[in-house]
Amino acid sequence: MDVDGCAYTPGPDWTPAMIEAYAAMPTLGGHVVSLFLVPKQKVRAYEREWGEWSRKFPKSLWPIWLHRWIENRIAERKKAAQ
Repeated sequence: MDVDGCAYTPGPDWTPAMIEAYAAMPTLGGHVVSLFLVPKQKVRAYEREWGEWSRKFPKSLWPIWLHRWIENRIAERKKAAQ
């Protein structure tokens, strides 16, 4: 899997599944997009991209911040529903 242009290069301990998942992550300017760092006007678009990505790859390959983002969104929705 070609990962040229990515923010960093997979190491020797990366499995083929890790390399494939990393190469498929949504990027902006060659860097993986963290939803915590995206301008508010672009969050929805990148949420959709990450949603598509997360349906293709097991949770064990998700970035830690993606788990936190989802937890935060669930908490926001629960709070708004009260």
